[in-house]
Amino acid sequence: MRGLYAQTFDNDLSVLEMTIFGRVYILQFDAAKGLFAQINFGFALFSYDSTITIPAEGGTFSFGASLGWRFLLGDYFYIEPYLRGGYPYYGGGGLSIGVRF
Repeated sequence: MRGLYAQTFDNDLSVLEMTIFGRVYILQFDAAKGLFAQINFGFALFSYDSTITIPAEGGTFSFGASLGWRFLLGDYFYIEPYLRGGYPYYGGGGLSIGVRF
Protein backbone atom coordinates (compact mmCIF):
# COMPACT_ATOMS: atom_id res chain seq x y z
CA MET A 1 0.00 0.00 0.00
CA ARG A 2 1.14 3.54 -0.64
CA GLY A 3 -0.09 7.00 0.25
CA LEU A 4 0.81 10.13 -1.68
CA TYR A 5 0.20 13.81 -1.06
CA ALA A 6 0.90 16.14 -3.99
CA GLN A 7 0.48 19.85 -4.54
CA THR A 8 0.85 21.96 -7.69
CA PHE A 9 3.65 24.51 -7.98
CA ASP A 10 1.22 27.42 -7.64
CA ASN A 11 -0.53 25.78 -4.62
CA ASP A 12 -3.94 25.79 -6.32
CA LEU A 13 -4.55 22.03 -6.26
CA SER A 14 -3.90 19.42 -3.56
CA VAL A 15 -4.28 15.67 -4.04
CA LEU A 16 -4.31 12.85 -1.50
CA GLU A 17 -3.98 9.46 -3.18
CA MET A 18 -4.19 6.04 -1.51
CA THR A 19 -3.21 3.07 -3.70
CA ILE A 20 -2.44 -0.62 -3.69
CA PHE A 21 0.35 -1.58 -6.05
CA GLY A 22 2.05 -4.56 -7.62
CA ARG A 23 5.67 -4.42 -8.65
CA VAL A 24 8.04 -6.45 -10.82
CA TYR A 25 11.82 -5.97 -10.78
CA ILE A 26 13.18 -6.11 -14.33
CA LEU A 27 16.53 -7.75 -15.12
CA GLN A 28 17.09 -8.55 -11.43
CA PHE A 29 16.77 -11.70 -9.38
CA ASP A 30 16.91 -9.63 -6.19
CA ALA A 31 13.62 -7.88 -5.32
CA ALA A 32 15.43 -5.17 -3.40
CA LYS A 33 17.16 -2.99 -5.97
CA GLY A 34 17.27 -2.06 -9.63
CA LEU A 35 14.79 -1.26 -12.39
CA PHE A 36 11.10 -1.87 -11.62
CA ALA A 37 7.70 -1.63 -13.30
CA GLN A 38 4.65 -1.04 -11.11
CA ILE A 39 0.87 -0.88 -11.49
CA ASN A 40 -1.32 1.13 -9.08
CA PHE A 41 -5.02 1.12 -8.24
CA GLY A 42 -6.76 3.19 -5.58
CA PHE A 43 -8.66 6.38 -4.84
CA ALA A 44 -7.71 10.07 -5.05
CA LEU A 45 -9.24 13.02 -3.18
CA PHE A 46 -8.57 16.53 -4.43
CA SER A 47 -9.18 20.12 -3.42
CA TYR A 48 -8.68 23.41 -5.24
CA ASP A 49 -7.87 25.56 -2.21
CA SER A 50 -4.70 23.74 -1.06
CA THR A 51 -6.44 21.85 1.76
CA ILE A 52 -7.77 18.32 1.89
CA THR A 53 -10.89 18.03 4.02
CA ILE A 54 -13.42 15.24 4.38
CA PRO A 55 -15.67 15.36 2.48
CA ALA A 56 -13.29 16.60 -0.21
CA GLU A 57 -14.32 18.77 -3.16
CA GLY A 58 -13.84 15.81 -5.45
CA GLY A 59 -12.70 12.27 -5.62
CA THR A 60 -12.16 9.60 -8.23
CA PHE A 61 -10.63 6.22 -8.80
CA SER A 62 -6.93 6.31 -9.51
CA PHE A 63 -4.94 3.86 -11.61
CA GLY A 64 -1.72 3.91 -13.55
CA ALA A 65 1.77 2.55 -14.10
CA SER A 66 5.23 3.58 -12.92
CA LEU A 67 8.76 2.84 -14.06
CA GLY A 68 11.65 3.54 -11.72
CA TRP A 69 14.89 2.47 -10.11
CA ARG A 70 15.51 1.52 -6.47
CA PHE A 71 18.91 2.54 -5.07
CA LEU A 72 19.95 1.03 -1.75
CA LEU A 73 21.49 3.31 0.87
CA GLY A 74 23.20 0.91 3.25
CA ASP A 75 21.33 -2.10 4.62
CA TYR A 76 17.99 -0.49 5.52
CA PHE A 77 17.27 2.67 3.52
CA TYR A 78 16.52 3.28 -0.16
CA ILE A 79 15.51 5.98 -2.65
CA GLU A 80 13.39 5.44 -5.77
CA PRO A 81 13.20 7.99 -8.58
CA TYR A 82 10.27 7.14 -10.86
CA LEU A 83 8.12 8.29 -13.79
CA ARG A 84 4.40 7.57 -13.82
CA GLY A 85 1.32 7.92 -15.95
CA GLY A 86 -2.35 7.08 -15.56
CA TYR A 87 -5.69 8.50 -14.47
CA PRO A 88 -6.65 11.10 -13.13
CA TYR A 89 -3.14 12.41 -13.82
CA TYR A 90 -1.49 12.31 -17.25
CA GLY A 91 2.06 11.91 -16.10
CA GLY A 92 4.56 12.84 -13.48
CA GLY A 93 7.70 11.95 -11.68
CA GLY A 94 8.79 11.66 -8.12
CA LEU A 95 11.20 10.39 -5.55
CA SER A 96 10.30 7.91 -2.82
CA ILE A 97 12.42 7.46 0.28
CA GLY A 98 11.89 4.48 2.53
CA VAL A 99 13.05 1.92 5.05
CA ARG A 100 13.54 -1.70 4.08
CA PHE A 101 12.76 -4.30 6.74
